[in-house]
Amino acid sequence: MSILDSDKGPSGTATLTQMVTSVAISTVLNTSHSIVLATAGAGGITITLPTAVGISGRQYIVVKVDAAAGGVTIEADGTATIDGSLTYLLANQWQYAAFYSDGANWIIGANN
Repeated sequence: MSILDSDKGPSGTATLTQMVTSVAISTVLNTSHSIVLATAGAGGITITLPTAVGISGRQYIVVKVDAAAGGVTIEADGTATIDGSLTYLLANQWQYAAFYSDGANWIIGANN
C-alpha cells in the first residue's frame, strides 16, 4: 500500500489512508512511513527524513509518545535542512511536528 491511498469507503465516498508506524529505535524513514509514533526511552532516538529532492509535497508526522527523558531528534538526510536547521527536537510527551518536502529541503507545516 502506498503512503496515501485513495479508496472508496462504504458510502461510496473517497477515503484517505495514511500508514501509522510505532518505533522505539533510531529509524530512517521511507515510503512505508507516514505517521510515526516514536518512543524515545531514556537515551533518545533519531528519526532521519529521506532526501527531500524529487518528493515535493511529501509529508511525515512524528509524535513523541512517551514521557521518558530521552528526546526524539529528527534530522534531514544529506545536505537538506529542516526550516534551515540540521535537526529538530521533540522533547516532551505528545509533542509532534509535520514535515513537508519542498523538493529541496524540509519545512515544518505544523507543530506544538
